[in-house]
Amino acid sequence: MNWYKIFYLVTVADKLHDAFLALTIIFGILLCVLFFIWLSRKYKDVGISDIQLKEVPEQKVVEKYGEKGWHRFMRWFWTFTILTPAFLILTCGIPRKKDMILIIAGGAATEFVTTDSSAKALPAELTNYLRVEIQKMTTEAGVEMRKALNTPTVRDTLLDKSKEELIELLEKQIK
Repeated sequence: MNWYKIFYLVTVADKLHDAFLALTIIFGILLCVLFFIWLSRKYKDVGISDIQLKEVPEQKVVEKYGEKGWHRFMRWFWTFTILTPAFLILTCGIPRKKDMILIIAGGAATEFVTTDSSAKALPAELTNYLRVEIQKMTTEAGVEMRKALNTPTVRDTLLDKSKEELIELLEKQIK
């Protein structure tokens, strides 16, 4: 695949992601509205002081709003119930332009590092150096933090205890 096709797909996929995101938001809002309409038609308040809801039989709802109207409403409700998660999954599945460029650049950099002979030695030396530096920084930070907080280490607390106290401590931990 040449670079023209890759950049074309990057721009088209970004616009497709935005379109799916817009449709997800629109369908989600419509689904919420339809859900609250369904709840208001399906249940009625018994009274202001009562907390219970009284279910209205579907037959009465159909009689009140007409059979064709109620079935059309339910068809729209279930259509949006299916479309909202479907478009949400499509939105999550299509990466943004920034993500796609990162994927392409990361793939190209990884391919270069794996194929170039001089670059192969670099990661091992770099990881060893970073590991040593991180260990130094964590030990220095731990010592400085303990000094700043005036908290003794576990070793210091154990050295301050007598033999009997250590035996009691071990017995408590074993139980």
